[in-house]
Amino acid sequence: MLEQLSLIIPSFNGADALQKTLAKLQAEQITAEIIVVDGGSSDGSQAVATGFGVRLLEVQNHGYGHNLNRGIEIATRQYLALMNSDVLMPRQTLLAALKRLENPSLGAVGPVPLQENGSRQQSFGITYLPNHLKITQPLAVKMLHGFCLITRRDVLQTVGGFDEHFFMYNEEYDWCWRVLKKAYSLEIIPETAVHFGGSSTPNSAAIFFEGRRGGMYLVDKHFPFWVAEPTRRFFQLEAWLSGFFERRTDFKPMWQRLEQQLKQKNYLGAALPLSGRGEVHFKPNDSVH
Repeated sequence: MLEQLSLIIPSFNGADALQKTLAKLQAEQITAEIIVVDGGSSDGSQAVATGFGVRLLEVQNHGYGHNLNRGIEIATRQYLALMNSDVLMPRQTLLAALKRLENPSLGAVGPVPLQENGSRQQSFGITYLPNHLKITQPLAVKMLHGFCLITRRDVLQTVGGFDEHFFMYNEEYDWCWRVLKKAYSLEIIPETAVHFGGSSTPNSAAIFFEGRRGGMYLVDKHFPFWVAEPTRRFFQLEAWLSGFFERRTDFKPMWQRLEQQLKQKNYLGAALPLSGRGEVHFKPNDSVH
């Protein structure tokens, strides 16, 4: 069944993590089509991918969703697993996911994320109920963790790919909401995968800015004015106060820029280069090109 799967892994300057991820897939004898989409790494990530004999697609780095979309465009299989470059994926988890996705009303599934020590990784904050549940059977949810989303070609052709107005963070929220709006369901399956994390999330002012900007763009896109406007005002106040008290020289102008953009309702003025495509839609009955 894994021969029907394309596994897409965006990568940027995370060669060590990518090595670990691909070695796990090799050890698990994952016979899927594996595509590494590299966004201009300078640390030898490309050589790691070619060393494992997987397909390598090199693109300009316009963000996580952009890189996923470029991988989806060249994928050739019926099922698609969209996975971070820092995930240890068991064979049984993929097989269970594909079995669940035989249900045409199901839009996507995700495994339970674990830390390397075997403990549960917390998703979406402490108030997210599934974090506190022992998941022993598939659980319907409103949101799936973006470290690993497993879906079908027909779902992507109906819903579209990832919105490239996000650079990093928030793109899985947006995609999951769009899946639900098309009357598909989402599930967490009880099988697990280890997300050892951190390889693709640098601690920089630009990345932090993108999280806040993308969050406001997400709210403005999916929620009514009476929700979006108070959220904008709150974020603007937070940015003003944080900019006033900020002592880190690289973060202070970030807060100031964010405050100004929120004041102007400019949610597309990114700190990192976006592709300009926005939502990407794939043609029906095409190879998701």
